[in-house]
Amino acid sequence: MARNLAYLDGGTASMMLQVVVGAVAAALVTLKLFWRRVLVALRLRRPAPPARPGSGQTTEGEQPRVDHPSA
Repeated sequence: MARNLAYLDGGTASMMLQVVVGAVAAALVTLKLFWRRVLVALRLRRPAPPARPGSGQTTEGEQPRVDHPSA
């Protein structure tokens, strides 16, 4: 009978748990950021109409235009 001499201490188990929790959190954040695109790709939602220039509205992921120079 062969003996298994593998040992995982508390620090190793804690690190593995952090990796799993971090991967799940990263997946959820990525899904949240791209949720509208996922729904459009699945044809569950229509694409957002483009914003009119000068209306002050921005499309998803676009930064608003600043009229004053930054110092």
